[in-house]
Amino acid sequence: MADIFEHRGLSSIAMLLHVKIDESSKTQREIAKEIGYENPNVLSMMKHGDAKVPFEKVPALAKALNVDPGHLMRLAIEQYWPGLLDVIKRIFGNIVSENEMALVTALRKAFHETDPTLTPAQLEAVIALLKGFTPGSSG
Repeated sequence: MADIFEHRGLSSIAMLLHVKIDESSKTQREIAKEIGYENPNVLSMMKHGDAKVPFEKVPALAKALNVDPGHLMRLAIEQYWPGLLDVIKRIFGNIVSENEMALVTALRKAFHETDPTLTPAQLEAVIALLKGFTPGSSG
C-alpha cells in the first residue's frame, strides 16, 4: 500500500483510508454518515491527509471500513503524536491487531513453535511473498 502513495507524502492513516474507502462498496457520503458526519468533505479531507481522524471517530470508522480498530487507533495516535507509539511499546511491549496476531501464529506454526532468527534476505523474501496476496482473498 505504501508504495503507491509514498511520493504523495501521505501519513499511514491517510494511506489506509485512501485504500479502504476506494475499495469499499459504500460511497464516501454513506461512510461519512455512518461515522456521524452529514457531509463527506471531512472524510475526504482525512483521506487526503488534510484533516486528522478524531479519536472518538476511530471505532465507527473502523467498523464502516471493516478494519481492525486497534490498528486504526495506532495510526490515529501516530498522526497526533509521532513517537508516542515507541514510548508505549517500551512500556507495554508490542501491541498487535487480531490479523497481525494470526500472522504471528502462522509463523510460529511454520517453525514448530520455535523462535527463528531470520536473516534480512529471508525477511525480504517473506515480505515479497506476502505482497503477492490480496487481502480478503481465499487462496
